Amino acid sequence: MDELAYFGGEKTVDIEGVHFEWPLLSAQTINAVNDYLKGREPLSISTRTGIVKQLEDAIAEYIDVKHVLSTNSGSNALYAAYVALNLEPGSEVIVQNVTFHASVSSSMHCGLTPVIVDVDPDTGNVFVEDVEKAITDKTKVLVINHTWGHPADMDEIVSLCKKYNIKLIEDCSHSFGATYKGRKVGTFGDITVASMQASKMLTAGEGGLLMTNNEEYYQRASLVGHYRGRSETEITDKELKKYGSTGMGFKFRIHPLAAVIAYNEFLTFENKLENRAKLLGKLSKALEQVKGIEPPVIKKYVTMGSFYGYKPKFVPGELILNGKYIDCNTYIKIMNAEGIDIHRPSVKPLNELPIFMEGEVPFKYIEQTWKPRVSGNLAGSKKYFENRLSLPTFTYSEEIVDLYIKAFKKVSDCLG
Repeated sequence: MDELAYFGGEKTVDIEGVHFEWPLLSAQTINAVNDYLKGREPLSISTRTGIVKQLEDAIAEYIDVKHVLSTNSGSNALYAAYVALNLEPGSEVIVQNVTFHASVSSSMHCGLTPVIVDVDPDTGNVFVEDVEKAITDKTKVLVINHTWGHPADMDEIVSLCKKYNIKLIEDCSHSFGATYKGRKVGTFGDITVASMQASKMLTAGEGGLLMTNNEEYYQRASLVGHYRGRSETEITDKELKKYGSTGMGFKFRIHPLAAVIAYNEFLTFENKLENRAKLLGKLSKALEQVKGIEPPVIKKYVTMGSFYGYKPKFVPGELILNGKYIDCNTYIKIMNAEGIDIHRPSVKPLNELPIFMEGEVPFKYIEQTWKPRVSGNLAGSKKYFENRLSLPTFTYSEEIVDLYIKAFKKVSDCLG
């Protein structure tokens, strides 16, 4: 590839260092952490008070939900969600093949088992027709992820869950702040969870959120990871309250410094959404005119919210080098030579992960209930990942976005 690099000239994006850094914590956030420490504020909060309450109240108002429970990770928020539903061992959870494993892997510890279904090849979101085909008398939950921030078809999903009396968990880790037909995602499910891990738009470094309007679910979720202070004061159910001082053996509380970070970053959250939408919208519009690549599909009735990941597609049969059409891997090498940070997506579909496919796990206590299975042929998943690319989710630098556009056009002109 050396003789092809730069096509006889200098590479287009000749910028030292990484092109996308995240999180870029605001000065306000850094000062707030410093002030919190200098003020000798509590470094462990067991009750719903202080900075934890500030954060949860802000999120509750934003999402318009009755209960918000902060946790130390999105994965543990998911575990708490499964516990909150209080399902019989052996119950099945339907999950889309294109998602982060944590959307469903924690369900194994609740005696549940996943059924993997296909996705829309354009958006990577759950394919509703396949969900219906996978439903059995054991099906109790559908957990969906709004893939890379693109909202799923919530009208069809909600209708299907009502038809079969299935509980719905929305995983908004990719999509916090996105809207579907003018309504925020996270407001459709029986329980909603979100991650505030460092790469997420709303970040705590490490942290998670569980959101629900259901009082019973909230109290059960509190009990599973927030013993003593919170469980003793928040739980009113007589049968659950007696366990308030001990909980159920876990501690999922968010660290107060993580809550300080998340709260102060949330104060400028909408501004970040607007910036990212503007820059990536500009990139998408430019790529529509460039051979060899297609911008990610975004339906007209959604907004991308966090836009977690920018995932365009390489288009075979459009770019020619030395008399032959190039493939996706060659395209990546050429774009890397131009200075572009572009690669294949790092997340694998569930059907390629041993925990879902080998039929066994190294824990005796879940051998009888963890029985993952695949429903259908997953053709949509295969098509979704075929020739899929990953680019930075630019949020601030329009200069770098302009250089990326220039590089894509250059390669298209030279090879198209």
